[in-house]
Amino acid sequence: MQNLVRYFLICAVATVPISAAIAAPGDNPVSSHGGGGPMPRAEIAATVSPSAGTGSTSLAEIQASGASIPAQQPFPPNGLATVAYGSAGKRGESLINWDSRTRAYTKNYPTRAIVFIEYNGNHLCTGFMYASNMVATAGHCVHTGGSSGAWRNKNLMKVYAGRDGTASPFGSCAVTRLWSVVGWTRNKDFRYDYGAMRLNCTIGNTVGWFGMYTHSSPTGQPAIIGGYPGDKPRDQWTSADKIRQFSTEMLAYRMDTVGGHSGSPIWHDREEATATNGAWAIGVHNYGVGAYGSNTNASARLTSVRIQNYINWRNAP
Repeated sequence: MQNLVRYFLICAVATVPISAAIAAPGDNPVSSHGGGGPMPRAEIAATVSPSAGTGSTSLAEIQASGASIPAQQPFPPNGLATVAYGSAGKRGESLINWDSRTRAYTKNYPTRAIVFIEYNGNHLCTGFMYASNMVATAGHCVHTGGSSGAWRNKNLMKVYAGRDGTASPFGSCAVTRLWSVVGWTRNKDFRYDYGAMRLNCTIGNTVGWFGMYTHSSPTGQPAIIGGYPGDKPRDQWTSADKIRQFSTEMLAYRMDTVGGHSGSPIWHDREEATATNGAWAIGVHNYGVGAYGSNTNASARLTSVRIQNYINWRNAP
């Protein structure tokens, strides 16, 4: 609780103009290919605009994107092992008061732009499309964290946009490159636990993608999480609440999560009048109760600096 108070005491920083912000060293980017791209520029009010995609389930369009069409996979009798949290996600269960999760189906945007991440046949994490071939997710989904940690083997990964139980209506894609920041890969600091993946397909053009922006005063703002909890094999589930507290690096809320939800978007329908409608992410879920607060789950907050990292990773050769 003392740590929670300490981090939230600096919430007033969010009212400082973006031009006065300073990029924290922990947000310095790194890549599985060496280097991480240009340093983020804190003075830029970076955003990513959302897209609803075509929504087509045409086999020809899905295959043209580079995605593969896998056979339906039966449910294992004992549930799915979530690599990051243990068997069936139980070690990462963070249900607050009561289980408020409801089943989400993936025919429509934005649920079809949320992805199921598989590692060596097991459930690893959740992620969400933010470009035609880019996935945002938690840092621990791409790197085990800390100077003694390592990049996860991208060759063992498969990503399924809009997975729906045994069905994979938009196919699966391979992972070609991983990114995170030194705050996670060197220091294993949960405040910097965010990352990205590049896919070998452009399925985002079909399923769409989330926008990203920084809300300067998010407390009280509505918030939704959608993802793939380990206790509900390959089904997408959603929960809604509001942002309860925030700091420079984190958002806290009472949406219910279970291991496997890591990397899920924290999103809402942006309130300001904008030229582009769609789902706007304000955070990347990374931890349950206990890591950041006694009665909240938490995400890495999408600051302007972090969004610029995501843009740089999207634009990297």
